[in-house]
Amino acid sequence: VLANGNVCVKSRCAAEHKALTRSLERLGIEMKYSSNGYHKITFHSFRAYFFTHAVRMHGENYAHRMTGHSGYLMEYDRMTEDEKLEWYLKLEPELSVFDISKEKIENERLKKEQTSQYKEMKEEIKSLQFQLIKQDKKILENLYQNKKLVFGT
Repeated sequence: VLANGNVCVKSRCAAEHKALTRSLERLGIEMKYSSNGYHKITFHSFRAYFFTHAVRMHGENYAHRMTGHSGYLMEYDRMTEDEKLEWYLKLEPELSVFDISKEKIENERLKKEQTSQYKEMKEEIKSLQFQLIKQDKKILENLYQNKKLVFGT
């Protein structure tokens, strides 16, 4: 952070790069190209990995939009925040590197979906029960009124 409160982008990027490198070293997966010594896993490679899988699942416009690119006539292809989230959640299992993670993410997504459906069904049942009670009450009132008319009580 500079004296005037602005963040120095260059030093922030360097710090993030170091943090990623340290994490990869600790995990034992720091890989470098033999030809130039550059790291194989970088923030750019994560972005490229995301972009590739996003294109394969949802097409180029979605991939460009989600990586911050401005594509040709993107303003004509509008997505709501809910649509972006829905599409991302479909894509998320494909972004995991390990199959176990993919299964776990998919299971968690299905669990949330089932929980949500369960809650909706529970609310619907309550609503239907309330409607039945109201109908029963009306039927009883009508029977009582008819009894009064027939027997004069």
